[in-house]
Amino acid sequence: MDMNSVEIRLADGVAEAMEERGINEDDVRQVLAYAEGEGVKLVDSDLNLAKKRIGEFTAYAEYRIVDGAVELLDVYSHRVELKEDKEG
Repeated sequence: MDMNSVEIRLADGVAEAMEERGINEDDVRQVLAYAEGEGVKLVDSDLNLAKKRIGEFTAYAEYRIVDGAVELLDVYSHRVELKEDKEG
């Protein structure tokens, strides 16, 4: 699945959360591409949680894949640098 062209559907309140937390669509696409390309994500049934270090912060995306599109349920970020983020 090409994350650069996949449709991203935002659940209620996600657009506001993205703006409030300083996360843009490009950041989300980077997290999704990493998660889906490398398989680095937590999975619980059809719910996925992925993260990726982007510059000075780590972005998280909670999502489902529905009918070939991504349903973005929530986004988070933090600016703490974890030891595991440095190793890789």
